[in-house]
Amino acid sequence: MHLFLNTGYYKDMNLKIFIMPIFPLLLFSCKTINDNNYSTDLDSTSNNIIENSIKTEYHIKEFPTTKNYSILPPDMNYRYFEKNKIFPFEPHNKDFSLVNSWWLSDSAFLSYAHPGFARMAFELAGLPNFRFFEIDGTEAMVAWNNDYIIVSFRGTELKSKSTLIDIITDLRIIPVEYNKGGRVHKGFLTAFNRVWFKPNGLKKLLDNLNAEDKSREIWITGHSLGGALATLCFATMENATGLYIFGAPRVGDQDFTTLLKDRPVFRIENNKDPIPKLPPIIPGFSLDNAGQTIFLNELGGMSKQRDDPMPTEDLTPLKESLSSIKDDLDFELLDHMPINYSIKLWNILIKE
Repeated sequence: MHLFLNTGYYKDMNLKIFIMPIFPLLLFSCKTINDNNYSTDLDSTSNNIIENSIKTEYHIKEFPTTKNYSILPPDMNYRYFEKNKIFPFEPHNKDFSLVNSWWLSDSAFLSYAHPGFARMAFELAGLPNFRFFEIDGTEAMVAWNNDYIIVSFRGTELKSKSTLIDIITDLRIIPVEYNKGGRVHKGFLTAFNRVWFKPNGLKKLLDNLNAEDKSREIWITGHSLGGALATLCFATMENATGLYIFGAPRVGDQDFTTLLKDRPVFRIENNKDPIPKLPPIIPGFSLDNAGQTIFLNELGGMSKQRDDPMPTEDLTPLKESLSSIKDDLDFELLDHMPINYSIKLWNILIKE
């Protein structure tokens, strides 16, 4: 535990835990020195402290740059679920929720971290139970309490700029039948099945939790490739409550996405993030977008449609998109980074 506490925000929490119980005692001790002389001053001081605390409860966050911050996950300095007591998760809200989108964006972001660190961050946010699953590179985390469960899938590890570009340019699509209907991307389905059907794996845990308490809400999330895996998990789990995916590629055809049509599915896309435009639409396998689009624009606003259309059967828009990525690499990659999804949603949330 101390290994993970001694980093960034979580190192500071040791100091806060130590100081906060002492602070009221210091005030009490000062007041008892001479109650008549110090009472008014201390009351005024306490009021100022409370007022300043309220003013700084939450603030607009600056976006990190590659010059002063390592934007590639995992990130052990970012404050996951910051101010979660002020903005608690809304497990029963099946409509689009800024609070839930921020929570689940942080959950998807956190899935890139070491499971020991993630366990601590979830516990501090009020989810004391945690399980981690990994097989052949596919990873998923499950955190839960008595009221709800969060399942988050890790996306592709973004260790370098060339990693993401290689994924974009070398992505190959092989459609396979999905057992509930439609066709899906073979690579995504294979990766999901690894962790889902693993002995004592994800399916068994969620079945057990559901049998233990059917009233628990189940929320599923993921960023990038993790969003594709989360989509398959949600489609597989008919009892899951809702799905939020961030910067995720398309998974299946229209017959597949029809399975999700009347369920709470929210697909969040950040400005010029190229990944939601992939895989490209090819003859014979026309991929469809699942759920309701929530588009985060360059100016920090939010809408329910993209500023630019998705590629059609004509692959020219995709070629142009890939060309623009090469011309403006940093900007495109920054839009895909999970930290920028979390920060942008946080900023929109507190403005609301």
